[in-house]
Amino acid sequence: MSLAALTWKYVGSSVPAANTVEGVLNALYTLGTAVTYNDATTRTPGSGQAGTFARYQNGGVTEAVYATPVSDTFGLRHIWAGAAGAKTPTMISSPADTWATATVLFGISRSSGAYSAWDGATPFGSVFTGYARACALGSHTIARVHLWENAVAFYVVYATTTTTIHNFSGELVDPGVTNATSPTCAEATTGSRIVFATNGSTQVTAVAGWTNNSHPALLTHSSTANLAHFFALGVGAATLTPIDRTFNQQFASNTSSCVNADGDLVTMPIYVHTTTGNFMVGRLREMMLGPDAKLAQSASASGVVKAYAASTSISSDTDTLWLRA
Repeated sequence: MSLAALTWKYVGSSVPAANTVEGVLNALYTLGTAVTYNDATTRTPGSGQAGTFARYQNGGVTEAVYATPVSDTFGLRHIWAGAAGAKTPTMISSPADTWATATVLFGISRSSGAYSAWDGATPFGSVFTGYARACALGSHTIARVHLWENAVAFYVVYATTTTTIHNFSGELVDPGVTNATSPTCAEATTGSRIVFATNGSTQVTAVAGWTNNSHPALLTHSSTANLAHFFALGVGAATLTPIDRTFNQQFASNTSSCVNADGDLVTMPIYVHTTTGNFMVGRLREMMLGPDAKLAQSASASGVVKAYAASTSISSDTDTLWLRA
């Protein structure tokens, strides 16, 4: 049985005060605590689609931002962190991403307790994936941070003036069954529907051509440390199962076409599978392949927003992941 449809909302974008980990984290925190969405409708953290965000400051310097989704079946905490000085946080182990200063890190805790320390073994005293590199500020000057959310997930884009770096996480896979039997991703209600993806930190254009098969790219997994990662979380543990998109579909047109008779945008579902064994994991929930667009555009029908563009480009119509509203 399929899971209920999700409703994505675009919170908006925020300009970092400086191209530092603190600057980027504070920009994300500003978005996460906003009381209105980009369309001026009310946003109430902890209800509807709006997650609850908090931050940790060390001597007044922000080193971590963490978020709790509205629907928190698994006790998830999504955490973005980093610092200018030397730290020894828990990193993902396979592949072994490495700590670096001036780099935003990302990880997920499940069955979470209270926050303790972002650079401790388990930031929430529970099962922790470890951190992957999300955005290297030595390689990128971030002009804006963008945030989309729904009741179970978050989608962050770190945008320069020309390129984009993407990072999403949450209960975003619908296995389509109530009792999957894959040896690596089992039970739709207890594990495999939780995923996270990062583009890594060393690419200049982190998502260019995400519909291509080559690494590094969005919706693909690289076994090389510090590059693009795409994982499903294992059942009841911090096991990370590498996954990839199953079909290499691609639209070539822009948002002025690919609509149906009612004017609604036509999109295609995206399926993912394990990189080992090629077991089907499921369908990404309301994350669709569609026509080319620019970052943060929306598609409307009869005056109602139907989807938001998590595009790979700031200024040109290009490869886009559409988030259904």
